[in-house]
Amino acid sequence: MGMKTKISVGILIGLMMIVSGCDYIDPPYSHDAPKACDTVVATFTPRLPGDKMKKVLVEDITGHRCGNCPRAAETIATLQSTYGEQVVALGLHSILAGAFTDLYPSDTVANPQQKYIYDFRTTVAMDIDQHFGVSTAGLPNGMVNRKSFSGSTVVGYTTWSSHVASELSTPQQVDIQIKNFWDPSTNSLCSFYYVEAMQNLSASYNICLYIMEDSMVHWQKDYMATPSDIEFYTHRHVLRGTVNGTWLGTQINSGNPLTNGGEYSQAYTITVDPAQWNVNQLYVVAFVYDVATYEVIQAEEMKLIP
Repeated sequence: MGMKTKISVGILIGLMMIVSGCDYIDPPYSHDAPKACDTVVATFTPRLPGDKMKKVLVEDITGHRCGNCPRAAETIATLQSTYGEQVVALGLHSILAGAFTDLYPSDTVANPQQKYIYDFRTTVAMDIDQHFGVSTAGLPNGMVNRKSFSGSTVVGYTTWSSHVASELSTPQQVDIQIKNFWDPSTNSLCSFYYVEAMQNLSASYNICLYIMEDSMVHWQKDYMATPSDIEFYTHRHVLRGTVNGTWLGTQINSGNPLTNGGEYSQAYTITVDPAQWNVNQLYVVAFVYDVATYEVIQAEEMKLIP
């Protein structure tokens, strides 16, 4: 199957997290593209029709000092156990959540156990939170495909199961594939996305590519645990940054309708500091959404290093 739209190599985004006191620092950007992307594009093969499936994005606005938030994480675990890879999850730690995401002092005198000194917060999570007003509604709360249910995009975790089931019952409109190539010699990743329309779609659509780190073990408050401060808690699906610009992503169809069978693709390269992020636990999460409504119509994730 040939590509119907030109494949281009996107801007390089350097991703590096620096932990310093209570600050959260977003990655610097640069513009050098490794040749690894040529290999990724040349060896890509679209999946067969029988391998395509509808997938739903669940975003959990959370915090390591939110004692009720583990219940939302447990809900996501149950959903992924039930639906497998059809549920793509992101845990968003936003500075707007205040005390839920704040850090304890890092000096060993004031904080001898070194509780809550790890900063999961990012500007992209804050921007998403601010736009949709999730923290304003209180934690734990989140979104399912950023869709409005009963007049609200922000939905409680006890309703996620019914909303996910509802979304999965609708026809798949596009298919997304991600192919990654990691070069340890330069700490660079080429991430290539491929979108195939499965219907004629007249709206304008953007695609977002985010970096997610999974299974980080740090402190977590849990009001149902004794003691309530859990030292070795596994934080799942933590949003770390973006691959293709701001939280809004980039347009995939240049203002033109998506045609059934149409193919749209782009390659980006990012540089990751393995001293700050565990490259073995990083994923690229991609999703396509309607620009007018922000509603996500399909999601996908792929591990950085399979």
